[in-house]
Amino acid sequence: MKQYRAVIIVPCYNEAERLPVQVFSVYAAAHPDICFCFVDDGSTDATQSILVHLCAAGSNLRWMALPHNQGKAAAVRAGMQACSADAEFLGFWDADLSTPLAEIGRFLAVFEKRPEKKMVIGARWAHI
Repeated sequence: MKQYRAVIIVPCYNEAERLPVQVFSVYAAAHPDICFCFVDDGSTDATQSILVHLCAAGSNLRWMALPHNQGKAAAVRAGMQACSADAEFLGFWDADLSTPLAEIGRFLAVFEKRPEKKMVIGARWAHI
């Protein structure tokens, strides 16, 4: 299996109406060193068929399905267990892109500047 700079786990539960397929597709095509692993957490809508179609478009796009809804943390854990050997760095991202994919580069830059760091966490807050 190909080794990626980073694998980003994207937990998905009933995301058929919200998943920004085009944004993920364009980003993945422009960043072949980043792999996205979409984990369908037992969706009851068309999420799985959307993921199948999306992931057929690029070698750095993959998906897996959990047999039933287990929650976001379980979906992230399953994806990380499945992909841990495939990347230098592992992360997870919300399917609705509440944080833009462009921020992945900023996270990776922290590790380049500070190789002793083992983890980077992003958080949003209102700037008042």
